[in-house]
Amino acid sequence: MSLALTLPCDTCDAPCAAVCAPHHASGHPGTAPGALMRLAQGGPHPLLGSCTNCGACERRCPHAVAVRAGIRPTLTPDDHDHLLTEWRQQLPWRTRTLVWAGCGSHGVQFDAARFTRALLHHGVQDVVVSTPLPCGGDTTQPDSALAALVGGLHVGVREIVVPTGACRAAMTALLSASGLRGRTVAVLDQWLARFGVSVPPQSRRFACCRLRRDARDADVASSDVWPPGPTCCGAGEPLRSAAPDVSNATAAALFERWREAGLHRVHVEDASCAAHLRAVGSQHGHRIHIVTRLDAFLAAADR
Repeated sequence: MSLALTLPCDTCDAPCAAVCAPHHASGHPGTAPGALMRLAQGGPHPLLGSCTNCGACERRCPHAVAVRAGIRPTLTPDDHDHLLTEWRQQLPWRTRTLVWAGCGSHGVQFDAARFTRALLHHGVQDVVVSTPLPCGGDTTQPDSALAALVGGLHVGVREIVVPTGACRAAMTALLSASGLRGRTVAVLDQWLARFGVSVPPQSRRFACCRLRRDARDADVASSDVWPPGPTCCGAGEPLRSAAPDVSNATAAALFERWREAGLHRVHVEDASCAAHLRAVGSQHGHRIHIVTRLDAFLAAADR
């Protein structure tokens, strides 16, 4: 890492620390974004795993420092080989739209058969539902071997629908690197809005900090966004694996903010965030209900 990249952090009064949710949850001074940038100069360190790739620090940074690029690790060679092996086991898809029934990299999945029945119930055609697939996670570097493999399998696909914002970022990068720039990648919750699937009324939306909303979607039926500023629930990797206590504390702090605001129902767009928040909410006995468009989509078909 170059001195030019870290020098602003050495002379800055660190406004980034005010918007870093994992830093607040851990209480450890070494987890502040500026501190992590300095720490990363010495190579891998457990505290570097506290970064959730939310980007809140970069939006606040007065020096435009690329914090995430400076501190986030890449996949290990063994993990990368395992990812290549998983993708080599897939067959090419021949469909306009492919929906992933989960992501192996983020440990989220849903019932593919039930989802297929719901598609038929809603009159959605020309969609293939695959088994959960591995996106590689936030740390994936779109190298030529993996990009070519993923690109070859998606030659016949125009749109890929994935469960998390991190999946979308990873797959968008891989498809671009493979030359399939005409393909689009959508997050499941946003994609379901196109078919008139709405969450229960009076739900506040938690727009995951890793999720970049698709500009093509007007999403007029969406709930309003809460909290209004950048935040994080702690579901992201590598934080959840590197520091599970901090990950859970980050979610618990978010629940407390929601409780103080008098919220009873929160619409969570990212599948990994929803699963993480439900687990932490149950552990702490919170009565705030986490809702998703997937729940509404499946429930309509079960009636």
